Amino acid sequence: LMSLGIRPLDESENTDDDDDEEEEVVEKDLVISTGTVNRWMNLYGYKWCHAKQHYYNDRHEHPLTIKARKLYIKCVLFQYEVRSMCWIQIGKADADKLREETDGKCNVAPTAGYEYTIDDETFVEFHVDDCRSFRQIMTAQNNEFGGERSRLFIQARKTVVMQWEEENMFDVDSKPTVVGYEYKDDDGVDMVEVHARHFIDNNDTRAKLHDSLS
Repeated sequence: LMSLGIRPLDESENTDDDDDEEEEVVEKDLVISTGTVNRWMNLYGYKWCHAKQHYYNDRHEHPLTIKARKLYIKCVLFQYEVRSMCWIQIGKADADKLREETDGKCNVAPTAGYEYTIDDETFVEFHVDDCRSFRQIMTAQNNEFGGERSRLFIQARKTVVMQWEEENMFDVDSKPTVVGYEYKDDDGVDMVEVHARHFIDNNDTRAKLHDSLS
């Protein structure tokens, strides 16, 4: 009601001033009754009710919530994050130093990182969140994205990728039809880009992948 310019007359206001007689009449005309207030309150949706104590339950462990959470994690970790600028590549010697225990603690988890080889030199790719020093390195390098693009993408003909899928080389949640990126090369050949993390991590899969790419 105040926003409409209507206010009740304050009993403490001095209305005996003859000079303000006209203004006093206007204020008296704007005095509203309890019934008017109630009708306005009802118009704005207010109503009388009993206020009871209650608590909020977000159903954190409800089966549908768990199902939705797993679907979200699968999309983020297996489809989107590998294509984000959130990776850092360092030499294997430096990576091994980070994995060594110091005072019973490791800078990175022993299983963290993904090793790959370029020109007979081994590197390890980590997520920038695997170690606090990684973000400091990115800041020192003035990296505006906070990380680098992953170096573990593999481009192969679609027929080859489909063969890998038939041989069950991919993780169950990382089928190339879902996480792969299809495109045509300059010669019009159907290609698929997949990520090394989408494959099952075992020696048999590594051997098959090495033979296919050799």
